Amino acid sequence: MFDIALDDATELDIVFKHDNYNIVINKELASKINSIEIFFEKGISKSGFRVLTNICWKFEYRFKDWAKNSPNIQIPII
Repeated sequence: MFDIALDDATELDIVFKHDNYNIVINKELASKINSIEIFFEKGISKSGFRVLTNICWKFEYRFKDWAKNSPNIQIPII
C-alpha cells in the first residue's frame, strides 16, 4: 500500500485523468504495475487517499529515483 503525495508531472511521468483528479505516476514505476486502486479511507487516527497495487516490491527498487524519499514522495507501506 502506498500513500499519495502532491507532485507536478515531469517528462518522466504518465498522467491519468479521472473525476477531475490528475494521477501522476512515474513511467518506470508504472511499467511494473498491472493494476492500481485509489480510494479514500476515513479513520480515527488517519484519513486520506490510499493506493493499492499488485507491485511486488524488490530490494533493488529502493535505489531508483522514483523510490527515493524526497519531500513530495511517500515511502511504500509493505
